[in-house]
Formats: sequence, C-alpha cells, structure tokens
Amino acid sequence: AEQSKLAGIDYPAERETFLELARRRSAHTERAYRRAMGLYDEWCERLNVHPLALDAAGADDWTASMIDVSPATVHLRVNAASAFWTWIERRHAGLRNPFRGTRARPKLKPVRELVVPSAKEIETMKAEAPPLLRAAIVVMSELGLRVGGVCEMTVSRGRYQTTSKGTQISGELPDTVRKA
Repeated sequence: AEQSKLAGIDYPAERETFLELARRRSAHTERAYRRAMGLYDEWCERLNVHPLALDAAGADDWTASMIDVSPATVHLRVNAASAFWTWIERRHAGLRNPFRGTRARPKLKPVRELVVPSAKEIETMKAEAPPLLRAAIVVMSELGLRVGGVCEMTVSRGRYQTTSKGTQISGELPDTVRKA
C-alpha cells in the first residue's frame, strides 16, 4: 500500500515546484535548498530508499552521516529537507515529516546579539567623549562605519575612503562629519 501511494506522487516534479517556490523567496535559499536536497536524494539512492519513504530512523541516520561538515552545515541541510517534507505533507495526505522532533539535528551555539546604540545613547557618548573620540563616534554614527573602518579611513577633497572587513567603502563626507 505504501509503495502504491508513493507511485502516484511525481517526486521530481514536486521537488522542483518546492525549489521554485524557494527561489521566489531568495536565490540564496533556493541554492542552499537545492544543494541539500541533492545530497538527500543521493543518500536515499545509495540506500535504495525512495526519498518519500524515509522514516524517522532514516532521517536520523542521514543527519548522523554528515560527519565531515560543520554542525551549522548539518543544521542547514536538515532544515532544508525538513522544509521540503513540511511542504509535501501539506500536499499529500498520509505523508509525515520524518525530521519533525528529531534529536539528531545538532544544537547550534547562540548567535551573539548585535547591540546598536540608540540615538539618545549616541548623543550621550558624543557629549561625554574627549574631542578625538567624539570625532570617531560622529564618523561611525553618521557614515555607518565599524570602528575598524575609522582606523583605515583617509579623507581627501571632501571625500572619504576606507576598508571595512575587506570591503572598500567611499563617499562624500557630510558637513557634520567634516566639522567633527
């Protein structure tokens, strides 16, 4: 009964429809999902398992098989396969996402939270800083530069140029920055 149900589903067409929907969101998402689904398909083919016949144990085994990549990459690949499964189970009754509830998906370290000072905090820093530091605060806040970009900055004829994290940044120097 299971095989006859799967025989009625055009897996390659469903997979391409899912990836097309991902592309509409983002080309980067589509590329990551396509890569992950390709690896998923290869793994299923090696085991001679239809990609839609995978059970929870098989999903855990696929996750555990990725020993040569970082936990973040494993997480990305499993998330892509799980997103496909969540999408396909809504289209075909009786299919269940084998990745749902898995403990095999690696836990990721929490991402450090970006702390950006408010406009009021920036004004307080400017008011209390010595002149050179105040000028650096004005440059960073007005131009949106990181502190590393301020250290490398050159100014010539009302324009600035700097490198921040390997990226060249340049533009016209606003009067407020020039005065500081």
